[in-house]
Amino acid sequence: MFREIYYAFSLTKRATTVHKTHPLLKLSGLLIVFLVAVLSHIKLLLIIILINLVEALISESLDNLYRTIRGLLLPILLIGFFASIFYNIYRAIEIILRVIAIAWAFSLFAATTPPSELSISLERIGLPTKVVIIPELALKVIPYIAIDIQQTLESLILRKEVKPAKPFPKGISKALAVIILSGMKRSYALAEALLAKFYGIAGKRTNIYDYKVTSYGIAQLLVKISLIILLLLQ
Repeated sequence: MFREIYYAFSLTKRATTVHKTHPLLKLSGLLIVFLVAVLSHIKLLLIIILINLVEALISESLDNLYRTIRGLLLPILLIGFFASIFYNIYRAIEIILRVIAIAWAFSLFAATTPPSELSISLERIGLPTKVVIIPELALKVIPYIAIDIQQTLESLILRKEVKPAKPFPKGISKALAVIILSGMKRSYALAEALLAKFYGIAGKRTNIYDYKVTSYGIAQLLVKISLIILLLLQ
């Protein structure tokens, strides 16, 4: 499961229109989709999913959407099961579609947006360096945390220190301890790397690349803004 999440949220370097779109336009579109998906109902959620599919086709990232579903299949089924018990089937379907729409949107953003480009774009509009590093590190670290969890569980299962059982696997506390330790080691390594680069201490960073506002970037943002209008008309 976690291995699929790692690949679903990993950056794919391609020369598609979506990859070349200005990072801030993609970020604005992502925030709009997230807001609308949280507040909308089934019909609008289906439109959001359709938009995600179109963007995945343009960016050649359909595999990322497939891996997102595979990675989140168990949580989605559990959410749907409990929602159908406490609410009804209609509400359960709505919640499942909401999870899929949001997960696909974030997966496409992570797969088509280099973290360094995003942080530099945020820095150019005046945000402090210590603030713009947060989304950059999040995009970089989340896939590695997922693969760390997967490898930890696999190794402990092979050593029979974690055994499948219901409702929770036996020895899960050992796995959690190893995962936390791995996360701490990664955080120390990141801190040392940032200190070595004088990140946040030196002046404004320079960048050799220039990010242009494309017609596709404006078009996708307008489409997503129209979702807000549809939401208000519901």
